[in-house]
Amino acid sequence: MTVLAPDPAAAINCFLTTKIPLCAVDGEVVGLACIGLMLTEKLSPYADMNQVLEYVRTHYAKSIRIEDLACLCNLSFSQFERT
Repeated sequence: MTVLAPDPAAAINCFLTTKIPLCAVDGEVVGLACIGLMLTEKLSPYADMNQVLEYVRTHYAKSIRIEDLACLCNLSFSQFERT
């Protein structure tokens, strides 16, 4: 799952997360193991979208429209969705 969450510096970043249950010998779930990979550095092929990512980071608590994000990178709605 890909999520937006605070990184150690309290900036909002994109993370790829995986979660698996930790089970006791009898099969009872006793915990959860989580792995998170910060994707910001892995997004270089999408450098054209940096302005969009920064906008989302700074406005994540507000309503964000896809049309507005598309406008930030000079793409139509459908081009933005494909990208």
